[in-house]
Amino acid sequence: MFFFLLMVANFPRFMAIAWDALLSQTRLFSGAYHLRDFVAMAAVASQILLLMLAILGGVYLLYSSSRTPLRALWGWSKPTPLRRTAGACAIAGAITLVTLLWAPHLPFVSQAVPIGPVGVERFEITERDHVQEPVTYAQIPPVGGRHAPIWQNCGFYDTPITNEHAVHSLEHGAVWITYHPDLPKAQIDLLRRLPRRQTYILVSPYPSLPAPVIAAAWGHQLRLDSADDPRLREFVRAFRFGPQAPERGGPCTGGVGVAPRG
Repeated sequence: MFFFLLMVANFPRFMAIAWDALLSQTRLFSGAYHLRDFVAMAAVASQILLLMLAILGGVYLLYSSSRTPLRALWGWSKPTPLRRTAGACAIAGAITLVTLLWAPHLPFVSQAVPIGPVGVERFEITERDHVQEPVTYAQIPPVGGRHAPIWQNCGFYDTPITNEHAVHSLEHGAVWITYHPDLPKAQIDLLRRLPRRQTYILVSPYPSLPAPVIAAAWGHQLRLDSADDPRLREFVRAFRFGPQAPERGGPCTGGVGVAPRG
């Protein structure tokens, strides 16, 4: 029952990730087709087939796992009006619970993006395709746009990371905190603690950063003079795993990069 509840709770997240990967592979197949690269087309087609099987398998597993208990409950409720009422309430409760679990991950559910602390800049992001080549971003550091197919693992880094991977993490709901390499050690130590306390936080130095510290979420950016500015924590609370992220709930582990320990 525990693992079944875990599967139900994470099913929308699994579907979103699988669907995003399927769209990415479709774009790769289209590019290989235009280049007449038949080897790449065959390789991508096999990935598309595996992803489709994973999606169909997930749907069937959820259906087959829930069908038996629901049918048993419905059969138990038939003999008397009291049982029918109890059975109907139990089914309605299960549907309500699933709705509450899935609603935050459904793309058609309208959610207000938080305003955030004073000083937050907002940018309209119109593209978020997966690309293999480097991307020129309008903001430093970037707050969204086209990005690499693989995300950056969240955590603290003491060396710069690749923009394209970090932007993919922003798409999943991460907050990316960048700091100037010359920031005092005491300030860096404050930033180092943030990813230890909560997930979906990415911290890294950024050469030629136009401010000592800059916090970024998908479509949002906040420039700060120091790491102990209380607005940094406000920004994290407002946008970490927030509704501004197009694929909120996507993974922030299992990607690229190994954040140093300690």
